[in-house]
Amino acid sequence: MRKSWHLAFATFSTVFFCVRIASAQSGDIPDKDVTEVRALPLKVIESYNVQDLDSLANVYSESAWHMSLRRPMARGRQEIAEFFGPGMSKFRMEYQSDELDLDISGDTAVLIQSSTLTGFQRDDPENLPVFTEERLSTTIFKRIDGVWFIHRYMDSPNTAAIELANPQIGVSDNPNLRSMSDGKQ
Repeated sequence: MRKSWHLAFATFSTVFFCVRIASAQSGDIPDKDVTEVRALPLKVIESYNVQDLDSLANVYSESAWHMSLRRPMARGRQEIAEFFGPGMSKFRMEYQSDELDLDISGDTAVLIQSSTLTGFQRDDPENLPVFTEERLSTTIFKRIDGVWFIHRYMDSPNTAAIELANPQIGVSDNPNLRSMSDGKQ
């Protein structure tokens, strides 16, 4: 499993590097593209919160991959719908993100974000958070017939945020987090 994550990350890194080079040569990025790409991760959360599985799945391309920590990889809209479906009736999500980088070149875009995802039980009258995840994500978007879609998504724990929130659980003390932060297996 760890090798598949490393392979996926290496693939994303290679694509990201290529897009960066192409973007540096292409000049200005149209504001319309930036706005449309930035809106897609928010559309996932909005669709999830209103329990609209079709709308959520349609944010992704037909051949999309969704790779999220602690869950099997989902390929294609059907598997992505199956990935999100079980939690949709149980939880409502709040999402905050900081854009670390966004590059668009032609029909491909890459977005790197640091984000916080907080889940609340739908039937909790006190509206207390059930979980909070700090994460770093890489999203590759593809424009198909003039429409932007999420084409590849991968997240991993934001180890710096985890250490700040839980100093007693340092990265150096957790072999899973340490291997993600320093590249050791």
